[in-house]
Amino acid sequence: MSTRSIIAVEKGNKDVISVYCHSDGYISGVGKTLFENYNDYQKAKELVNGGGISSLGSTLNETSFYFRDWGRKEDKEPTKYNNEFCLMYDLTGSTMIEYLYLYKNFDWYVSKSKYIDKKILGKNAYDIGVAYWTNFKKVSSYKKELSQKDN
Repeated sequence: MSTRSIIAVEKGNKDVISVYCHSDGYISGVGKTLFENYNDYQKAKELVNGGGISSLGSTLNETSFYFRDWGRKEDKEPTKYNNEFCLMYDLTGSTMIEYLYLYKNFDWYVSKSKYIDKKILGKNAYDIGVAYWTNFKKVSSYKKELSQKDN
């Protein structure tokens, strides 16, 4: 089972581009790799411009891109948004994506998907529960996850 994530970059005009990343989306995986290897605007933008990602590597050559490496045309381009709010709005209710990484203001930030179960919501809840995103927090603040050794 994969831990899915979205990797996004805020451009200078506040537009946001993002891609899906299928594997290792947790902070000690994708978060650590982004923080250690793509921690400047140009590198982050080049990564996202590569399109959808199966697995993130320390370099673009080590990264498995769906279009470049698998020939999947539907994953060639990043998704474009007018701003961060539009990105978050588009992902509202998404229970398949567990982490969202955003490069902005010269740093990586992460938001985690959380879930409120119907048991907590009570009888008035129609759905099975409610998914929501936490506020963004700097990836660098997750010292424990960033210090974990690779498997």
